[in-house]
Amino acid sequence: MRAISLTLFTIILTGLLTSFSVSAMQVDSTQKSSEVDDKGYYTLTVNGRGFGSPPNLILYDDFDKVTSGTDGADGEQVPFTSPLFGQWTGRGYAGISNYAEEGNNLAMQARDFNYSDMNRIASLRVEFGNQTDIFISYAVKVPDGNTFAAASTEEKFPAMSSWKFSWIYKDNGVQVDGKYDMCVPSHAGNGSLIVGGNDGTLGYGDSFWSFWVWDEYNYFAFGQVADKVDPVVNKGYIYLRSVSPKAAVQERDSESYVRFNRPVMFSGVTPFYDRVRFPGWWGNGDNTKFNAYYDNIYVAVGELAFKRFEISDSETYSQSGKIYTLPPVLDNWSDTSVELKVNRELMGVGNGNYYLHAFDQDNNLVSEGIIVICNACPSPPGEFKVISGN
Repeated sequence: MRAISLTLFTIILTGLLTSFSVSAMQVDSTQKSSEVDDKGYYTLTVNGRGFGSPPNLILYDDFDKVTSGTDGADGEQVPFTSPLFGQWTGRGYAGISNYAEEGNNLAMQARDFNYSDMNRIASLRVEFGNQTDIFISYAVKVPDGNTFAAASTEEKFPAMSSWKFSWIYKDNGVQVDGKYDMCVPSHAGNGSLIVGGNDGTLGYGDSFWSFWVWDEYNYFAFGQVADKVDPVVNKGYIYLRSVSPKAAVQERDSESYVRFNRPVMFSGVTPFYDRVRFPGWWGNGDNTKFNAYYDNIYVAVGELAFKRFEISDSETYSQSGKIYTLPPVLDNWSDTSVELKVNRELMGVGNGNYYLHAFDQDNNLVSEGIIVICNACPSPPGEFKVISGN
């Protein structure tokens, strides 16, 4: 399911980028708007062919949407209407999720300091009806001066299980109760990373030690597709990605990792789920100084959930240190053209360049390394430059 289709060649000529690919889903050119829209986002138009139908995008929230001409302020409550696309259904606990302001960027805090019990967990939940296929991506960091969940010392991982970064589940079934639940990922202790819930485990990822950065964002993605005949017996497809400025892309899927080469669902458990929350849970140990920021949350479900466009800070996807899944404008999606929204915070000389990468519904990388945000172009506009080629 996961195979890379290499771009034959890519060029920039008078500011217009063109790429030719052997894949059925093909990107030919891109164009970014010169001005932001009324919500503060640039529009990136991607032209090509074979885009087919859009994914079922449920939610995209980078917490930066302009509402009534003003941004959310540091410490104010994140409303359920915060997302650029979709909206939050509710909370995971009684704790209130508040904005965290970082320069021009807003994020969501994972802690409500008004509580000292479980309700200190500030979590947002979105529901989408019974599903068997999903793709999610998001960014998370522990800001300077704070510890990892359950750690008493900064920049250390605790010995105990302490943090479920996101939690996919059915109804309120987050116990051993026969209702599907999956934590993606979960810190299981001493820096170990697991993809599992209380009703079953799918496998493990690379340890947090291998990629985690402190006071910078870490970028996660997870997806799964269940077999439609018998999801408990027949193998499905599972994908996990972790990225940070410290480490290049670390990916595991059903074709490269034996533990993921298995059925998606578990015997005796509902073969579907209907919601996800961020964070899923955190606790145990010493959480006196714990807090975390969540940003750029993307949720898509259904058989086309893996179809997406991402931008990263490298023209070679596997060498990326930052990855953002871009939300499409679903009403303007056609077989030959797609409109995507790009946050204005990515613009500016100090931000470097960003490149577009396209994935089809089978999670194949079908177009790679198309420069779309040129904050630090080495060549002046209009000069011919070969970006990649075989």
